[in-house]
Amino acid sequence: GWCGSTFPRLAGRSPRALHYSVFGETRDNLPILGRFAPQGRTWYVVGDNGDGQSTLSCIAWLLPRAMGLAPAAPEEDALIAFLSPARDSLR
Repeated sequence: GWCGSTFPRLAGRSPRALHYSVFGETRDNLPILGRFAPQGRTWYVVGDNGDGQSTLSCIAWLLPRAMGLAPAAPEEDALIAFLSPARDSLR
C-alpha cells in the first residue's frame, strides 16, 4: 500500500500496526502541553516531532506539574502557561 511504498524503512513483519503516531507541527513550532478546555479530562503532550527527544523529555517532565500531581517551581509554571493550547500564537 501507500505507507509501504512511501516509507519502506518502516515496513515490518507484522501484518498490522502495533502503534500509531501522527506527525504534526504547530503554527509557532512549539509543543502543546495542557488541556484545550479547563474542565477537559484529556491532556495533550504533542508537537515534539521537529526537536526530538529533548523537547519530549521536557514536556513529559512538566506534565505532572501541569496536572497538579507534583509541585512546580515558578519558572516551570511560566513554561507550562507558555506551552498551553490556549496561547495566543495558536489562535
